[in-house]
Formats: sequence, structure tokens, C-alpha cells
Amino acid sequence: MERKKVILDMDPGVDDALAIILALRSTELEVLAITTVAGNMGIEHCVKNTLRVLALLGIKDPPPVARGASKPLKAKPYDAASVHGADGLGDLGDKYYPKLGWDALVKEPAADLVARIVAEHPGEVTILAEGPITNVAEAIRRHPKEMAKAKGIQAMTGAVRVPGNIPPLGAAEFDAYVDPHALEEVLAFTVPVLMVPLDVTHTAPLRREIAQWEFGKQKDRISRFVLDATVH
Repeated sequence: MERKKVILDMDPGVDDALAIILALRSTELEVLAITTVAGNMGIEHCVKNTLRVLALLGIKDPPPVARGASKPLKAKPYDAASVHGADGLGDLGDKYYPKLGWDALVKEPAADLVARIVAEHPGEVTILAEGPITNVAEAIRRHPKEMAKAKGIQAMTGAVRVPGNIPPLGAAEFDAYVDPHALEEVLAFTVPVLMVPLDVTHTAPLRREIAQWEFGKQKDRISRFVLDATVH
């Protein structure tokens, strides 16, 4: 079976850390790159957390990791440290992780890397955006001809039939709230966009009792990380 070519655009965060693990262990996906964006945490934390996950996975030749936008296009920065911990991964501390492979971090900015990879594989690459969609909007601004060659964009964003998760009124979903201007630009672009709203994520919760049942007896460090990072 031919694997689907994807770029992961992330702001880890516990949820995106788990998404990276799932994507890199999937037999259906070929992860060509991981780009980071400020969202759940500031950009430096998001870069470091991506490398932390790769270190836990112990991948010999990981996909390139690129540093992306440090702030939204126009809005003021807003993070979710109160949910994910001060470091974004439950505050487990640096000693918890194996030595980080900083060599995986490339100098090429995320927006440029995304556009280049899309152009190298015309009609084949899907961008999986699981944070504020700033990087994708920046790539479209800088390289519209190259980005028009993407197969599609799948974005975890918005809320349709459920309240958002921004307190106190729940008027917006986090990723859409952090950079609404970027989302507007991406939705107006020529490439098909599949929105995966908060409604969908609510149908697949990771309950503590299930996590304990599935991972509690496992001895590998990924299982332990899932339990430790989600304890709160």
C-alpha cells in the first residue's frame, strides 16, 4: 500500500505530541517534515517539544523539523500553558527525555520548507495542520504558485455544533481564535481544505481509565510518556 505523503504542522502541546507519535508510527503516512508554530506554547517550546517526541521515538533518520511563526499574523499571541503545563508537555522536566537530536532542526523557515516540499511532489502532499494555521498562510503568501500544487490541507480548527474551548464564554475554538486571519486566508485559497472541528475531537477522548488500561502494563517509554504527560 502506498503511503500518503504529509507534512505535520504542529504546536506541541500534549495533544500534538500524541499526534506526532501516531503519525510517525502509522503505516499509512509518510511524514515528509514537521513544522512548528506558536500556539499551545511559544515557538521555542514547540520546537523543543517536537524534538523531545522524536527522541522518545528513537527514530534514526527523523523527518526535518522547521521553526515556524512565533506569533499570529495580526492578533496578539495567546497560549494554553494553563492546560498543557509550563513546558507544554506536563512539566516532566528535561531529564525525562533522551538526548535531543538538534540536528533534525533545519535552518529553512517552516513556510519555505512547506512550499518547497509541496512543489517537489505536485498533487501528492497533504498538510496536516493541528495548531494555529499561521505557517500555512505564510507559505501561501510567499509561494502561492508552489502551494497551489498541494493535494489538500486538513486543519484541526473551529467548532460547528459545540461551544468553543476559549473561556469564559466558549465563543471560539483555540486554534481558530489564536490566528483567525490566517484561517481566513487559507480557506480562501485554491487548495481544498478539510476542517476537523472541535465536534470531531470530542468524539475521541482519551479517558484516564482507558489510558491506564491500555498503557499501564507496558514498559516502553512511549507508553509511559502517554500516561505521564496526560496525568492532569
